[in-house]
Parts: sequence; C-alpha cells; structure tokens
Amino acid sequence: MEEQGKRCVPVGCRGGGCGLCKVRVLSGDYQCGRMSC
Repeated sequence: MEEQGKRCVPVGCRGGGCGLCKVRVLSGDYQCGRMSC
C-alpha cells in the first residue's frame, strides 16, 4: 500500500516490530509471512 501511495494504515518502524501497523482481517483469505528482520 505504501508503494502505491495509500495511507489507510499507520506505519511506524516498517519492519513489523512496533505493532503500529497492526490490522484485523474481518473476512477473506490472507497469508502470514515474516514480520521482523
């Protein structure tokens, strides 16, 4: 989203460690991947 210029999710550390960008998926499918370096 950030690469496309969308700002709907707050961004902090850009690595997944701080939790600022945490979201909840209410419906649909998703895949979990590596969050922090």
